[in-house]
Amino acid sequence: MVSPEQRPALLDDRCASDLELRAFVSRMLESDSNGMQGFLAEPVITQSFSFPEDTLPSSVGPYRIIREIGRGGMGVVYEAQQVTPQRTVALKLIRPGLTSRDSIRRFRHEAEILGQLQHSGIAQIFEAGMADVDVSARVSDQVGTAPGLDQVGTASTSSGPQPFLAMELVQGEPLLAYADRQQLDVRAKLVLVTKICDAVQHAHQKGVIHRDLKPGNILVNDAGPKVVDFGVARVTRDDLRSVTLQTGAGQFFGTIAYMSPERLDADDGILDTRSDVYALGVVAYELLTGKQPFDVSDKSLPKAISIICTQDARPAGAIRASLSGDIEAILMKALEKNPDRRYPTVSALSADIRRHLNREPVTARPPTALYHLQRFAERNRGFVAGIAIALVAVFIGMVGTGTFAWRESRQAEEARMQAVRADNESEKAMLQAARADKEAEEARLQAGRAETITQFLQGMLASVDPTVARGEDPTVRQILDHAAERLKTGTMTENPMIRASLQHTIGKTYLQLAVFDEAEIHLSDALDARRAL
Repeated sequence: MVSPEQRPALLDDRCASDLELRAFVSRMLESDSNGMQGFLAEPVITQSFSFPEDTLPSSVGPYRIIREIGRGGMGVVYEAQQVTPQRTVALKLIRPGLTSRDSIRRFRHEAEILGQLQHSGIAQIFEAGMADVDVSARVSDQVGTAPGLDQVGTASTSSGPQPFLAMELVQGEPLLAYADRQQLDVRAKLVLVTKICDAVQHAHQKGVIHRDLKPGNILVNDAGPKVVDFGVARVTRDDLRSVTLQTGAGQFFGTIAYMSPERLDADDGILDTRSDVYALGVVAYELLTGKQPFDVSDKSLPKAISIICTQDARPAGAIRASLSGDIEAILMKALEKNPDRRYPTVSALSADIRRHLNREPVTARPPTALYHLQRFAERNRGFVAGIAIALVAVFIGMVGTGTFAWRESRQAEEARMQAVRADNESEKAMLQAARADKEAEEARLQAGRAETITQFLQGMLASVDPTVARGEDPTVRQILDHAAERLKTGTMTENPMIRASLQHTIGKTYLQLAVFDEAEIHLSDALDARRAL
């Protein structure tokens, strides 16, 4: 052990030109000097419980151990039976090396806070405390050969009091395994993420930060997702220390990949709920793309920290094209290096995902007019299609009536010119002029009828106006029905030619909509009227 005055020279010698490694080791030494209870004096990988790992405790306080569920950097989780009240729980024994006298007091205080979390998406903590651990060591090939062994091959020992957490036993699969087995599509995965966000937001409202969110701490069954180990990392305080107390390097890097850049700076003073926002962004990214945003599996610790803190994540759309646009923008905002540019709360992240699912504009993208118009069209496809069809029908009608009036007007002009030329001719020429005037009058009547038809079509479209439709989105069928009713009662129907033209237009539109009964009525009436005329 060297003195603090000798450390700079030693670091210069051992770390050479690796400035990242030197800064990291320097922070570890400073933390050890500031009262982290001999952190550097304890082994990182080999630290374990006071009893061998191949033994199974028979009981922990009032809990009877049934089987081991799993192990991690924080401790070992068992399935246990509680005596009073009688129920099956998940019992987690915290590694003794992670706790000091101060941390034990903090552990009990914060465990009480965690016990107040009441949400369907959070594994509830029933009890936290200190208890003696009675161990029944499983012995093979030694029955009756050593003192203290009974007839069934076990030896009873007892360790000192150790901290434990009794939690709800969740029956479910880890998040990624569940999504793969169920073959969830993108929408179903996003819905799952919103439910996870709801659970984490509930804890944030109670003042609890998870600090260890990852797919392995999210179990899913048919009832939905449930977050486990909620707040345990917060109870034991030291993030980097807790994630390095693993049985292998793979587990360590499997945890660091979900840590936010500000956590990796090891400055607890700036950590807040946005650290969980970042972790949820990594979880969602991996769930949707099948990959983590940063591959640190084969990197050294300083290099892994440098990658997460300085490099940008690969856009999700580059991995799967279907994730381009809103989803990619949401993920990138959740993974922002600077917490101030991240979603301020988990509920804000969840709200943006729900906006995307509802085809509404998301806050993660620039609010351009074109973007908002696209989202409006996606949400109101029926209404937009109806408006388009109606506008096309009006345009076709106006072009048709205008062309007809122009042709009739041109013919009348030609007739008048012929009448002028025949002015000095015989009585036959005078009769031709009179006939031309009659044709001109007929042309004016036709133009008037065309104008009347145009006014009727424009009135028919007035029902599309939101001020007339009272906020409702009329369908093309409703517009036609309204026009047919108006045709029965309107004053313009007194002219049989105009009525026949309008019935013909309405009947053809009904025919295009496959409303054959109404189409037959209007087309038949139009045909009969024109035959009569």
